[in-house]
Amino acid sequence: MVTLLPSTATRTITVLAAEVATKLTIVAPASVVEKEYFIVQGQLTRGDTGEAIPNMTIDVRYNGNAFGWALTDMQGVYKVTSDIPEPGTVTLKAVFEGAEGYAASEAKRGLTVGVPTPSPHSSPSYCL
Repeated sequence: MVTLLPSTATRTITVLAAEVATKLTIVAPASVVEKEYFIVQGQLTRGDTGEAIPNMTIDVRYNGNAFGWALTDMQGVYKVTSDIPEPGTVTLKAVFEGAEGYAASEAKRGLTVGVPTPSPHSSPSYCL
C-alpha cells in the first residue's frame, strides 16, 4: 500500500499588463521662415482602437534640438509653438516616451526653414 503525504509547494507568478501600442501624428507647415513662430501639432491615440490618449507628454525636436513640449488634451491633441533660429532643411520629430500601459511612439516630418524676404521698404535709402 502506498501512502501519500500532504505537501505544499508555492510558486509566484507575476502577470504583467501588456502595453498598448500607440500612434502619434505630426502636422507642420512644409516651409517656414527662420526666427518666426509656427505651430506643430498632432494627436496621440491607441493603436488598437484609435481612442485618444489624454494627459501625456509629447516632446517635439528638430534635428535633435529641443523645439518644445506639450500635454495631450482630452482628444489626445498636442500643440507646440516655437521657432527655428537658422535656415536649412530640418526633420521635426514628435516623441511619446511611453507611460504605464502605453508603448512609446514617434512621428517625423521634413521642413524647410528659409530666410526672410526683404521688403522694398527695408533697403537703405540715400539722400543726395
